[in-house]
Amino acid sequence: MELENILGTKTDVNFTNATSNACISIPSGPEDISRSRNCKPVQPILERVPKHKDGDRFRSFNSKLYHFKWLEYSVSQDSVFCYYCRHFSENGSISDYKCDTFIVTGYRQWKKCYGKSEKENRLLKHQLSFSHCKAVANYEAYNSTLEKGSVISQISKEHAMLIKENRHYLVTLCEILLTIAQQKIGVRESGSLFRASAIDIESESIDYGSHSGNFLSLLALVGNHDEVIARRIRHGPGNAKYTHHSVQNALLDIMADEVKNKIFEEMQAAEYFAILADETKDLSKKEQLSIAVRYLYDGNIHEEFLCIEELETLDAEGLSSKIINVMKDRVNFQNCIGQAYDGASVVSGKHAGVNAIIKDRVAPLANYIHCFNHRLNLVLVDVATSIQCVRDCLSLLQKLYVFSPELDYSDALELLEVLQERLNDCRTDTTMQNLWSQAANVCHDLGMHDFGRKLRYAERNRETPTACETISKLSEKFYSGLSCAKGET
Repeated sequence: MELENILGTKTDVNFTNATSNACISIPSGPEDISRSRNCKPVQPILERVPKHKDGDRFRSFNSKLYHFKWLEYSVSQDSVFCYYCRHFSENGSISDYKCDTFIVTGYRQWKKCYGKSEKENRLLKHQLSFSHCKAVANYEAYNSTLEKGSVISQISKEHAMLIKENRHYLVTLCEILLTIAQQKIGVRESGSLFRASAIDIESESIDYGSHSGNFLSLLALVGNHDEVIARRIRHGPGNAKYTHHSVQNALLDIMADEVKNKIFEEMQAAEYFAILADETKDLSKKEQLSIAVRYLYDGNIHEEFLCIEELETLDAEGLSSKIINVMKDRVNFQNCIGQAYDGASVVSGKHAGVNAIIKDRVAPLANYIHCFNHRLNLVLVDVATSIQCVRDCLSLLQKLYVFSPELDYSDALELLEVLQERLNDCRTDTTMQNLWSQAANVCHDLGMHDFGRKLRYAERNRETPTACETISKLSEKFYSGLSCAKGET
């Protein structure tokens, strides 16, 4: 939008010149009157003033003429000048005013300084002139500019305030999302309830409703204590509230990128680093690759998580490509001196495994190391399964995990409360196979309890022999296996 459209059409008073004229050179004149527009008019009160013969009489300046507020008197030249016209004339060149006695040479025909009409009073005639009135208007505009700033500066100040509030609002949203992420809690409710708007928009408190999710609930809490946030929630444009789930995801992605940038900066400063990666399935059964790095920075060992990448293929080529693509533009692979994975052949193979591909293509110094945590897990599993009752327990858990999809949901809601409680006590991935967690999650998700009811269900459901066989084995021997796994006597 053009500035003129914002400020309106131009008037007879040039407000732009009112501020820009500060750089105009001072009119030539005596040194004993004002030398800049920031000075006040010089109006000395003298006991004796020079007298000059004017016709048959001697006349002199009279301080009563100071009722003209713009009048300046120069003692050295015994003349009066116009303060407004000298400093606030519209024209940018003083040469245009050499013929004007009130600006350049001064006026001292005292006989013509009195009277009530323009013909009699030369000072009054000047005061009513068009050029003088424009100079007065420029003077008023200049004073207003000093007090409040120019129209443009006022608009700029409003714009700067709007930018400050926008940044404050956006930073608050990011801090809320960061807090939610650090606490490892969900951002929002699923379904249409998330799209709720603020309730009682004109009331003092802000509330998104009981099913709005953690993000909107925390935003409402902050809004009840922050006027800027509250004003944006209540009256801000709908497309600038930034509460939609797509914006939340975008902000989380931006913050994640900032964290990764910081990690890469530290890696470059550390120079040498190692790669850690592991492939797992998420709850939706999608294969994903977790990538982390290990390096020495500022005297401390850092082991930082980088990202989770969804996998299209599970072969060595696909896994190695993911690892290389994540870091290829950010680090120097020539400084990679190690890579650690589990003991699966797809990563540990010395000819066609992931470690061999990475070493051959990008990181010749990256020696493969079998992950110590995976080694420890294998040892613990082997120790646990060497005990007969524990081995039977794990085997039965596996069957239960396989069997669980056969359950009707209405019956599954009342399955094995005792089993669920005991599994909750020993759900530790670092000491048992992942099967422990899988079985415990099944119990937790289905809300299993009522062992007797489940036995009756197995007896009724004779057409599913797997179910009968599995449930019939859930005896005291099974619970003794749980006790052994937990180290109980």
